[in-house]
Amino acid sequence: MPKPDRRLKYLLPRLAIFSTALFAALAIIATDALAQTPVGVVTAVSGSTAIQRAGASVSPHVGTQLDLGDRVTTGADGHLTATLTDNSQLELAESSALVVDQMVFGAGGRISTRLNLAIGALRSSVTSAVGGVPNFEVHTPNAVVAV
Repeated sequence: MPKPDRRLKYLLPRLAIFSTALFAALAIIATDALAQTPVGVVTAVSGSTAIQRAGASVSPHVGTQLDLGDRVTTGADGHLTATLTDNSQLELAESSALVVDQMVFGAGGRISTRLNLAIGALRSSVTSAVGGVPNFEVHTPNAVVAV
């Protein structure tokens, strides 16, 4: 019968590999669940536009659902308008890239919305249709605008 130290020597690397694989699988599941959270819907689109979602590109049309973490881009001739779940409106101008990083609701309504505008121009009309005081932020590489 081998000594307990010898068994432990062979068991520890296998346990480390199993733990790493389990952690990676849970991280992938959590990322997929986060990316599938609906935050709004496309209400108007023209020109070249795209939505990058979970490593795939989707051509948006009126009625396309926007999910948390989607990267919405417009080309030189593209424009996209979306209505968020709280009825706020977003108008993404040509040559722009936007990600909805956060949209949190509580019992009294929207708690916070955070957008990341990497490049381009965005026009937003913020509402508090679901109640509560809106906390709406647009982050850019150079500034943060908040309502």
